[in-house]
Amino acid sequence: MKILKSILLLSAILLGACSNDNGGGGDVPIEGTWDAVALETDPATATEDELLAADFLDILTARDCYILSVTFGADGSAVSENSFDYLDLSGLATGDFNIPCPTQSDSETGIYTYEDGVLSFTDPMGVTSSVNASISGNRLYMDLENSVFQDVVSTGRLVFEKR
Repeated sequence: MKILKSILLLSAILLGACSNDNGGGGDVPIEGTWDAVALETDPATATEDELLAADFLDILTARDCYILSVTFGADGSAVSENSFDYLDLSGLATGDFNIPCPTQSDSETGIYTYEDGVLSFTDPMGVTSSVNASISGNRLYMDLENSVFQDVVSTGRLVFEKR
């Protein structure tokens, strides 16, 4: 679960805001609201925590429960909504994977740029984080390898879908 939390928090930070849409890779501009729908990892190299994080995200997404959403404004602003801290995982100890969808979330705002396949976010404290990203159709892909996702061992990507 630490891996999922790290990925979601870093994604929320990265996706807090954006201004330029010159990243290429599709007809869909980055402006709009994107929901995290999948964590794609390499099963041969992924840790057990990474595989569980991917499974939990799949379970929640299948029920139209999105625990990380990001809205990119045309003005360069971004707002992320992250519900991870409000997940009730108490049933997992008894094998109950019916995880209730949280009704609360935390918000973060910032400024973003998306240029030449790099999505960068600057938080209100002035700290900038970047990740390789691409858009294909209505999907936004953020690479895990060689990125700010330092807790992730596996190669792969976090996938967002545009509403």
